[in-house]
Amino acid sequence: MESILISVKEFIGFGEEYRSFDSEIISDINEVFLDLNQLGVGPKEVFSIEDETSSWTDFLPAEDKLFEVAKTFVKKSTKLAFDPPTVSAHLEALERQIKKLGWRLMTAADKTTTES
Repeated sequence: MESILISVKEFIGFGEEYRSFDSEIISDINEVFLDLNQLGVGPKEVFSIEDETSSWTDFLPAEDKLFEVAKTFVKKSTKLAFDPPTVSAHLEALERQIKKLGWRLMTAADKTTTES
């Protein structure tokens, strides 16, 4: 069971034991889950976390074809919100990656809905 909060913190560059910014990171993660909900990804109700006990499989089954892409979207979007790159080229590259991932997630979710 991989913790959402811990894996996002590690992606940002914090260790599991560093808790000073947990509430801000949780807030940013939950905002991204709202984005995913609006893209049609995940459960019908908006998913959110409160602490490190929520796992990725609480959000989506590991077998879901969007599982890994959704994890990447959450990690990159949370990093952009919490700790954006200071170099404009890096910032623009991260923004483009997130936009492309969002479009791919929305398209795949829409395709899954129309196939059902």
